[in-house]
Amino acid sequence: GRVALKLFSPEGTLLAVDLGSHSIKLARFKKSKAAGAKPDLEFIRRIEINQQEIPVDEEARKSYLMHLLRADFGVSKIKGPLVALSISGSSVLVREVKLPALHRSALRQTLAVEAEPYIPFDIQDVYLDYHIIEEIMDKGEKKYSVLLIAAKKDLVQNKLGLLSGVGARPAVVDVDSLSIANLVALSPEIKGGSFVVCNIGASITSVVVLDKGIPRLMRDVAIGGGVFTRAMQKETGLPPDQAEQAKREMGLVFEEEQIKNLEAQGDPKKLQAAKAMVQAATDLLSEVGKSMTFYLTHGVESKINKVYITGGGALLKNLPGFAAKQLKMPVEIFNPFSVIALPPEAGVDAALGPMFGVVCGLALRRWDDWATG
Repeated sequence: GRVALKLFSPEGTLLAVDLGSHSIKLARFKKSKAAGAKPDLEFIRRIEINQQEIPVDEEARKSYLMHLLRADFGVSKIKGPLVALSISGSSVLVREVKLPALHRSALRQTLAVEAEPYIPFDIQDVYLDYHIIEEIMDKGEKKYSVLLIAAKKDLVQNKLGLLSGVGARPAVVDVDSLSIANLVALSPEIKGGSFVVCNIGASITSVVVLDKGIPRLMRDVAIGGGVFTRAMQKETGLPPDQAEQAKREMGLVFEEEQIKNLEAQGDPKKLQAAKAMVQAATDLLSEVGKSMTFYLTHGVESKINKVYITGGGALLKNLPGFAAKQLKMPVEIFNPFSVIALPPEAGVDAALGPMFGVVCGLALRRWDDWATG
C-alpha cells in the first residue's frame, strides 16, 4: 500500500507510532545488513493509556497523549524522529477499484475525478492515494486494478499535529489494515492461497483479505476488544480495571462443560457477563463473516484457507476456538514475533506479540515502498 500523505523523503528506518485508544505502541527496526535477513527490531515499546485519567475533550486528550509521548521520548533519548503513523476507522476508506491505465503522473492528476464515484465523503475533505495491484483487461480496455485510499483530512491533520507537537517529523501515513497486510506478508504460508486477517484493537477491528499476499478487501468494524470489558463491567458492576482483569481470567465461556463449571460457581452476575461476552464475540465474528462472504462472491478465489486473528483483542482466552466454530474455518492467532526477531533486551513478553501487529507492520515500511510509485 502507498501512503495517504507524503511530506518528504526520509533516509533509513522510520519510528512507527501506533496511537491506539488504550495504548501507544512504538517500534523501529535496525537498518538491514543483509538482503533477505529476518527483520530485526531495534526497540519496541507499549505505553499504557490510563482510561481513568485521559480527558474526553479532544484538545485536552491530545495534550495528554503528547505528554505521554514526550515523557517516553525523553527517557528513550529519541529526538526529532522521522515517524510512520497509521489511521483507521470510519474516516478512512480502502477499496479495490479499476482505473484507466494512464502514466502514473497523469493518473495522479485525474485521481480525484476517477475516485469520486467510489468515495462516500466530499472529495475536498479527503487525502487520496492509490497503489497499483496489477494491470488487467476490462471489456477490451487496458486498466489498472488499484487499491484506492481516501482519508479524511481532519483525522490525518489531528494525528500529524499531535506528533509534530512532540518534535517528531511525520514522513509516512499508512492505514492499519495495510500495515497488518504488510506484516503478515512475511509469513511464507500467505503466498499460497487466500487468508483473512483480523486485527482486533480496543475499539476497531481491521479485516483484510489477502489473496496470494495481495490485499483484496479491507474493512474496519467498529467493534473491538473493549466491548468484552464493557460487557463484563455492565453485568458485574465492577470498575473498568477490575472488569478488564475478570474478562481476561474468564475468557469466552461457550463449551457445554465450561458453562456447567461456571453455573456450579453459583454467581448469576458472572453467568450473565459470560453470555454478554459470547454475544459480543458473535456480533464481531458476524461482521467478519460478512466480509468473507462478500469476498467469496466477488473475488477471484472461491476458497479461504484460514483466518488469522491478531491485535490485543485476539488474546481473549478461548476466542480462536469460538471463532473457528462460528466461522466454520481454521482460526489461528498471528504473532508478529513469529516472523520478526524480538531483541531479548526489549522487555516485551513474546506472548503479547499480537498487541504489536499494527506497529510492527508500520515499522517495516521504507520510504522506497512508495517513492517508486
